[in-house]
Amino acid sequence: MTTVLRPVGYTGSRQQLTWPNYWGTQVTAYLWGGGGGGGGGDGGQQGGNGTGGGYATVTFNVQPGDVIDVAVGGPGGGGFGNRSGAPGGSAGASLTGDTVWTTLDALGPGYVRSQNRAYCTFLNQYGIWNDNIYSASFDRTFTINFPTSGYYTFTGSADNSAAVYYDGVEILSIRGFQSTFNTTIYATAGNHSVRVLAHNAGGPASVGVTIEGGLDSYSGGGGGNAGGSGSSGGGGGSGGATVVRVNGVVLAVAGGGGGGGGAGVRGGGPGNAPGSNGQSGGESAGQNGGNHPGDGGGGGAGGGGFRGGNGGYWGGGPSSYSDTYGQGGSFGSSDGWSIANPSEITPGGSNTEYYGGNSTGGRGSANNGVQGAAGRAVFAFDASGIQVVNANDWRPAKQVYVKNSGVWQAAQAVYVKYNGTWQPVIGSIPLNFESVSGSFGVFARNGPAYTPPDPMGMGMGGPMFDIF
Repeated sequence: MTTVLRPVGYTGSRQQLTWPNYWGTQVTAYLWGGGGGGGGGDGGQQGGNGTGGGYATVTFNVQPGDVIDVAVGGPGGGGFGNRSGAPGGSAGASLTGDTVWTTLDALGPGYVRSQNRAYCTFLNQYGIWNDNIYSASFDRTFTINFPTSGYYTFTGSADNSAAVYYDGVEILSIRGFQSTFNTTIYATAGNHSVRVLAHNAGGPASVGVTIEGGLDSYSGGGGGNAGGSGSSGGGGGSGGATVVRVNGVVLAVAGGGGGGGGAGVRGGGPGNAPGSNGQSGGESAGQNGGNHPGDGGGGGAGGGGFRGGNGGYWGGGPSSYSDTYGQGGSFGSSDGWSIANPSEITPGGSNTEYYGGNSTGGRGSANNGVQGAAGRAVFAFDASGIQVVNANDWRPAKQVYVKNSGVWQAAQAVYVKYNGTWQPVIGSIPLNFESVSGSFGVFARNGPAYTPPDPMGMGMGGPMFDIF
């Protein structure tokens, strides 16, 4: 028997293989989650390191027609630094649900697309309005079927403002057209009412909304932004988990690494991930890092995983406005036959034979504001291949040659006739994963709430609002 290896790297999409119809076998998958990004700096102060991704293995049997899906976790982006409101790093992508509905589904008599070069890309893609794009308001209620019970992300942008209601309850406030706003809710399977109410303060108007999800999201989160006053660093984004499914059933998850905290000038430590918040109770998506409301670093994001990692607080804690580092995010947990957690920037399973090295395999970032490394998957299976007799012993042939017009040439594949049908010899033809659309992207959990300080000691602190 010959062991055949199929490495799979990060492509920005889900990848799929339908097992061929001429044999079944046993497959072992080796998985590494995406690494976390480093936090942004503040002058001479360095942002925190991201953690490496987790590691998981699983062995399973496949038969002809089985479909293997793998979502290789994307890297967490590095946080920006040394400026007011420095953005946090981007989230690493992974397996998610599909798009359920967009405002483009509402086009028809009385409604048109509305685009403008001043709008963000999202609004130009999904924006619509009444036939009269100068009218003062847009108000429509839709009945939308949510295919499964699970978490769904509502994203929107509007000129000038809008609100989205789910079964009569406002869930999303949209406050402009140059960026997007989002929220994630749990919805039960079946029909629900979604109302989009938008207002126009003058000139042409537009509103765009998408609903995505249904399946668990295994993506990482985005790093928290630095405060709007002073000059600090944004938190690092976290890595997406690497997930393998067979016929739609998740078999193993290698968690993504947590993002490092953004730097401030004073105190708070280096903000290295993992932070102290740990994993979430039941959700697989990583959590965004906390945004700083004053002067200081943003929190690092939590990685996606079997249980997603929680994001770090901004500025060293939930009650400190001082110019300090943000906390690091936690790595996501892993699940499989065997698992290994990261050790600081080093991913789990880095001592195994199929680890891809520092440039892949989910290494966390040890550099100020630099992204981590993407995840990796390797599939190994036994195949008989062609065997030849050598010294009375059957041994696998390393390469098969055929003579063509008097010249020996390497055979690309070998076939034998079985019951009158030519069939490829097991292991002699390539089995390649191909990119497929859908069920891949970023749907993170909202960032942690913060508690305003109580400088007078009069009990006036407490949760006031969440920063997402």
